[in-house]
Amino acid sequence: MIMNILAIALVAAIAYIWVMRGFFSAALHMLCVLVAGAFAFAFWEPMAYLILDSVAGNKGFFSFLPGMAWGVALVVPFCVALALLRVATDKAIPGNVTLDKLSNGIGGGVCGAVSGVVTAGIVMISFGALWGNTQSAWAFQRLSWDANGRLESKSKLILPVDDIVAMAYGKMSNTTLATEYSLARMYPNLADVPSSMRHTLFEGKGRPTMAPKEFEVLGGYVVGADEQFNSALESQASVQAAVGPSANPFKPVTDREGNRLDVPGNYIVGYALSFESTARERGSSQVVFGSAQLRLVCENAQGDVKEVFPFAFVTRADQSEVEYLRYDFLEGDFPATYNESNPKMGFEFFVPAGYKPRWLYVKNTRVGVGSLSYDVLTPAQRATRLDDKSLVEMTERVFDESKAIVFRVAGNLRGSGIEVREFLPLNMIIQDGNQGSLQLDESKKIVSGTQNYLPEDLNKRGLDRALQVKEFDVARFSALVQIQVTANNRVPTPAVNLTELPLSNAPSDEPIFLVDDEGYAFAAIGYAYKDRSLAEIRYTRSDVLSGFEELPSVPSRSRRDQEIVLIFEVQKGRRIAGFAIGDTMYIKFEPPFDVDQN
Repeated sequence: MIMNILAIALVAAIAYIWVMRGFFSAALHMLCVLVAGAFAFAFWEPMAYLILDSVAGNKGFFSFLPGMAWGVALVVPFCVALALLRVATDKAIPGNVTLDKLSNGIGGGVCGAVSGVVTAGIVMISFGALWGNTQSAWAFQRLSWDANGRLESKSKLILPVDDIVAMAYGKMSNTTLATEYSLARMYPNLADVPSSMRHTLFEGKGRPTMAPKEFEVLGGYVVGADEQFNSALESQASVQAAVGPSANPFKPVTDREGNRLDVPGNYIVGYALSFESTARERGSSQVVFGSAQLRLVCENAQGDVKEVFPFAFVTRADQSEVEYLRYDFLEGDFPATYNESNPKMGFEFFVPAGYKPRWLYVKNTRVGVGSLSYDVLTPAQRATRLDDKSLVEMTERVFDESKAIVFRVAGNLRGSGIEVREFLPLNMIIQDGNQGSLQLDESKKIVSGTQNYLPEDLNKRGLDRALQVKEFDVARFSALVQIQVTANNRVPTPAVNLTELPLSNAPSDEPIFLVDDEGYAFAAIGYAYKDRSLAEIRYTRSDVLSGFEELPSVPSRSRRDQEIVLIFEVQKGRRIAGFAIGDTMYIKFEPPFDVDQN
């Protein structure tokens, strides 16, 4: 309420002053205010970064300055520029123009009101960017939680001077004052920036800013799209697979206007960040974030921009653990880093269809991510890299090839037990209605789940086609590679045989991979198993197999009735060069075989 009163009072006072002084003087002042505002926004970022870098990590008298940087960096250039411009115009135009009382009153009032709105808008944005308690009577929070725990921009000033200033200078930055890095492109929701900065731990008492030298973007990755950011998520089932499991319940993802983002056509990008020790909270050994303190600005081919908040984050489980866990970002979450010298965290965003990442904001410090090299990952690869820490630490996985044997790949992959297909292996067909816990999409394709059967229940070749469930759902730019890992009459000598050396001595509790010729690893996401008394299907794209000990029965050379096919999701266009368990390569394919691009 106080901020509403202050905004209205400031506009009214400035308008009244220039009504009294006349139209000509008010018009000159209005021009000075407009130019001073442009000057202030032009120097806003550079001055803020200068202040932040100068006092980063300072624990002495100037330790309060980082929390003041963005407010001071806007209002001080505005005031200095306005003062200089007023002195210059007064010197250049010392006289006045005499008009009738009505013209002076109306003209002076209009020009004074414009000056008042611009001045009040800049003051409101500057004041809002200052470090302070969000529960204070002086605080004004534009961002609030919706029913799903996502941030929305709802509250506005009664006289929305901050919105007017943001819109006016945003439009001018693309027209009259156009530059490559325009205000409208970099800050499409400028009026919300102060609220996003103040969305900190302990009701605004946490750190609202971070200096450019206090963090580094280690790398980025994409889930549900190709290298050109073309979405592969064509159904809600594939969206859910891309979202994957997290350590807390998932809720729908929405933008600041309440529109759903976790829908087909959109995709996920993630960023791994490393922090310096000076980035920690005051009096703490951890770096802490609120969900509004990270923003991703995306741009489409027409130059339209949208800004989104993260929906998930990756961090250490707790200070006693060493592994990373992935969490859904919800109301009240303030994730913290592990206590170490250069802690790391990951953050994921849903990007709207047709848009590409452009700028990442970390506590309002901007980093260009448009030219960043992104790893294209399947949900299973993300799960694997989360498990081996490379998702956040961005380290390469290296496989030991000293135990590998070479398998010469002939033209007929199928004869070696290798197939690239979406159909269920081992001639399995499920009757619609008997899928059990397997989830199906509208096309009767298996989306996810695990279910066991009697072997005869899957021998349904004479079943009406309309009742057959015989395919897996696969993302647009991915393919399923099925590897038979036991011998049978159809494939007596498979390329990968878990019952023969060297694989019979491999550990049973380590994840299983296909490795391409560039070193990318694709973990097993499922299997089809069949013996005399049991058949089982598992297809879990976001929950990879931890090892072949998860099979219904461990493969044995003494059992000739076992038929086992492992399932891998691989990006189309990859060339598979090997089969690995844990960090050890056991089979090398020569030459590497292509994953079908059709």
